[in-house]
Amino acid sequence: MINNETGRGIMKHYFTLLILLAAVSLNATEHPIAEWDFSGGNINSRCGRYTAELRGATRIMGDSGSQYLSVGRGPLEMPQGIALSKNAPELSPAAFRLEATFRLRKEAGSNQKLILWDSKYIDYPMKPDKAEYHCGFVLYLDRNSKGWYTPKAQIGLGGLKSVDFSGSKISLKAGTPHTLSFSYDGTGTAEFIIDGKRNARIRREGGAMAKSAYGIAIGSRWRSNYFSFDGDIFSVKLYELERPDFTVEFQRRSFLQNEKDAFLAFQLYDHRISPARDAATIEVSGDFQETLAVQGEGGKRLKLIRFPLETRLVKGEYKGKIKVTGNGKTNTFPFTFNICTRSEERMPFLFWLMNSPDVEQLYGAVRDAGFNCGTYGFYGDIRKEEVSRKLLNLMDRMLIDGFLYGHYTLPPYSVEQKYLRVNREGKTEGRNMEASNPQAVAECLDVLRADAEFYSSHPAFGYLTTSSEVRDNSYPSFGGSEQAAFRKFAGYDIPETVSGRTAPHYTELKEFPATRLVEPDDPLLVYYRWFWKTGDGWNNYQTAVDKLYRKLIPMPFISFYDPSVRVPPLRGSGGNVTMQNQWTYVYPEPFNISAVISEQQAMGRGNPNQKIMSMIQGISYRSVLAPAGKQVKNPPRWLREQSDARYLTTPHDMVREALWAMASRKLDGMAVYGWRSLFDSSGFEHRNPDRAYQYSDPETIRVIRSFSQNVLTPLGPLLRRIPERRMEVALLESFPATIFAGRGSWGWRGWIYDCNVMLHYANLQPGVLYEEDIMDGGLDTVKVLVMPHCDVLSRPVYEKICEFQRRGGIVAADEFAVPGILPDIRITPVKRSGIAHEDKISMQKSAAELTGKLAPFYRSHAGADHADLLTWVRSATDADYLFVINDRRGYGDYVGQWRHVMEQGLPNAGKVHVARNAAAVYDLLSGREVPFEKRDGRIIVPVNFSTNDGRIFLVADRRIASLAVECPRSIKRGSGFPFRVSLRDSDGKTLRMPVPLKIKLATATGRNLFEDYAATDEKGELEKKINIPLNLDAGTATFSITELASGGKTSAIVSLE
Repeated sequence: MINNETGRGIMKHYFTLLILLAAVSLNATEHPIAEWDFSGGNINSRCGRYTAELRGATRIMGDSGSQYLSVGRGPLEMPQGIALSKNAPELSPAAFRLEATFRLRKEAGSNQKLILWDSKYIDYPMKPDKAEYHCGFVLYLDRNSKGWYTPKAQIGLGGLKSVDFSGSKISLKAGTPHTLSFSYDGTGTAEFIIDGKRNARIRREGGAMAKSAYGIAIGSRWRSNYFSFDGDIFSVKLYELERPDFTVEFQRRSFLQNEKDAFLAFQLYDHRISPARDAATIEVSGDFQETLAVQGEGGKRLKLIRFPLETRLVKGEYKGKIKVTGNGKTNTFPFTFNICTRSEERMPFLFWLMNSPDVEQLYGAVRDAGFNCGTYGFYGDIRKEEVSRKLLNLMDRMLIDGFLYGHYTLPPYSVEQKYLRVNREGKTEGRNMEASNPQAVAECLDVLRADAEFYSSHPAFGYLTTSSEVRDNSYPSFGGSEQAAFRKFAGYDIPETVSGRTAPHYTELKEFPATRLVEPDDPLLVYYRWFWKTGDGWNNYQTAVDKLYRKLIPMPFISFYDPSVRVPPLRGSGGNVTMQNQWTYVYPEPFNISAVISEQQAMGRGNPNQKIMSMIQGISYRSVLAPAGKQVKNPPRWLREQSDARYLTTPHDMVREALWAMASRKLDGMAVYGWRSLFDSSGFEHRNPDRAYQYSDPETIRVIRSFSQNVLTPLGPLLRRIPERRMEVALLESFPATIFAGRGSWGWRGWIYDCNVMLHYANLQPGVLYEEDIMDGGLDTVKVLVMPHCDVLSRPVYEKICEFQRRGGIVAADEFAVPGILPDIRITPVKRSGIAHEDKISMQKSAAELTGKLAPFYRSHAGADHADLLTWVRSATDADYLFVINDRRGYGDYVGQWRHVMEQGLPNAGKVHVARNAAAVYDLLSGREVPFEKRDGRIIVPVNFSTNDGRIFLVADRRIASLAVECPRSIKRGSGFPFRVSLRDSDGKTLRMPVPLKIKLATATGRNLFEDYAATDEKGELEKKINIPLNLDAGTATFSITELASGGKTSAIVSLE
């Protein structure tokens, strides 16, 4: 809690927004009106006023002084529990709290509905309806087939209206006493508390409870099907609450430091009953004060009241209160709000789809695992008050933690089913929407609009998934709109041979050219280029969703589509989203994600402003790693406990290696998926858990947390800045071969994919080229072009490749290349056996053969002294950044016994080299200079690994000598503190290279005003501005910057005025 006394005069106009239910509405004075304490063996109320009688098999049990009501068992039609001898309408106060202490039986019965109290009798729709059905209340536990319990209540409001309240599912241990408290404030707000912990707080349109027209039963229903409680009841206490004249609901209460146009906003409800109603005055105070007179009809929501909020404050929690006076009575509502900060330099580390019904608890686990952003979806109708409150509460927490929220969308199911794709026979197949139909897109946007409007005011919103996996089942549709669109585009109808996602195989097409070179205007090629670029409608759909959200949300955010390269090799996937994402199952080779990233980079060259994020699957197909039908000698623990698992946790050592492979590449974000496999959901999964996903390797999430803390946090800003090297070895992915020969990696499979993996084993640092790249001059820097599965090419691309060879470029191709290509080096596809160590040997052998054949013509920029050390280099003007990954792995006891993956990292040592005449080499993990050798124009660095881990070395032309810092020596509170940093050598010259930095600004009293990691740019410079809070005491602060390559540090004393 920040003590803001020094800033009292500053807080005059300053507060927040939050559609959360205010806790104040249930903090009312309570008066006991009845209690049943069964410990003494008495079934009447303690005051003696309310006598009762036992029903059915219900009995008082237990030793004297510690007795309890044992609710009997019997047919549903048999009454149980106790019933009051006479009706007692006075036990239906307008506002109340009921508290029951109970114990569930260890041998659970068949009842789903376990009633604790009933004075309502009818809690379901009846025809004809009657007023007496809407009086009193019922409180019960709803038990599902898995043994989870949901507290529920229904309250009659009189007339023909009742209101339902449902809490959160919870696990209750049988045979142990529990206490359930249910409160209702008489205005529409209810709260469930179980064993002292809030279970749920719910707001409905409501009012005072109507007096019961029936009798009262404890432990059973009053009449008819009795739904008796399945256990023992120790006590029941009923309190009358003072019904408030007013309640307040706040909107969000978390704000970014220096957020513009921020407001404290709240809704005031007037619950007074005519005619005792006069004007109400509202006073909001901290050290700011304003008074506003308002008047409204009882039970109606008054207008939204907003107060400007000063946000130039120290990070932390602040307090305020609202006083509302009416009829000579004052209601006080205390509240808190938070001023928050977050890093703008960090590497986004996104957890994909926190899709738990208990997302609030899962979020805490995700945050603690080192993620700084995450997506969430499927939470229900955002227009419902309880949904919006829950979500805004979550987003407030995220803003406090510096976490960015992402919204996951899919085409609405109702629209999708209305506009399914239609085949040539006029039949719908699968579940893929005809996104090319403008009406379908318009109806989707109408549904999504409510979500976009909801997020428009909360700065925790940072990511939008426009849709996911929608193109996996996309195929030509003949419902009318696509046919008309293609006719307009091409001037002729869709070719008759079109029916599927690709054309018939070229061997089945009459008059297909023997050269296997297709002309750009070939009708089938024209059609399929059109279909995959815009024709099926999905790329335009992503653009339309992005455009809708940007229109309604004023804050900057990232939109992305995935999986972005699970399509033919043609630019445009995802339309105009600002980021593309692709997920990868990181087996059998954990570094295979690097091959996918090269494909993403090729896709992204069609939109240079589009960012790239890549994602690891934290789940693994058991059918691939450990097939159920194959027996092993020593079954691992997960198999004994989770024999029905279909998805396992991805082995932790493989995840570590994959994370390093991602870090080696130029990315704008990294992501992980698989919450049920990465987190133990047994403690907070209150819905029938999906047994397909199993938490089988607890070490995996610890590896992820360690990588985030030790690599991404300090080095993430640097990793975002370092450029990739110019491509010298390229792998061509042919669009015509994908369409006419059934080729293509589709982002995850086949010889093209494996060839890329093999090139990584050769340390050739391969990039990927699409045919569009070649037409745009993509071969200009390339020295070696590798052509797997290039059975068919377009003629212009073929001519460019021939020209490339004529000027000295090396072509390596397999036997499937078009007849006109005469490769300089013939490569043979690697055929996998499915036995991991055999396949690795085959891959490394093929890699060694290729490098041997290339040796007279080309040597890669970096390499290693044996094949289990993988290298990748990114470069700046004055430095190389050498990433080294240890790929030495063996069979472990987790899934290794099946021999399909080598999942256990092993120690390794060796030497790596890079072609640079360096003056110094820095280990960026340890922040120190390391020894190296120089030989034949290369530097050689020894490496040592205890497992399959990674390293990053900064190979610098000149040694880092100092940091030059320019900053003001005094700064006014409430303004910005600008500074400029440059990296210098011993001659005072700027080193043109990114280096990681740690920046800190702290007052003389030790309060941190700013602490974050950053990196210089490619020029070796950094310019930045730090917010200086307004409510600081005058004094001094120490500004320090540590350079994390050599450990050098500089600092300055700054005066705060």
